[in-house]
Amino acid sequence: LALANPTQVFKLASIAGFDSTLDLLGPAGLYAVQTFGAWLSPLLVGLLVAWIVVPLALAWGVFVRRPL
Repeated sequence: LALANPTQVFKLASIAGFDSTLDLLGPAGLYAVQTFGAWLSPLLVGLLVAWIVVPLALAWGVFVRRPL
């Protein structure tokens, strides 16, 4: 559920960039590393990209169909 929040995703990605074990986050960080392993960083980057691309695509779809 925390991965649905872009602020939390950015925090995790930033900490993962500095320290690959995420021990700073305690049990939640250890769980994330154990669950996603090597896919954690690509997953976090992908989620951040999705938070940018999906709203832009939806807005583009709305404004293309409506005259200004």
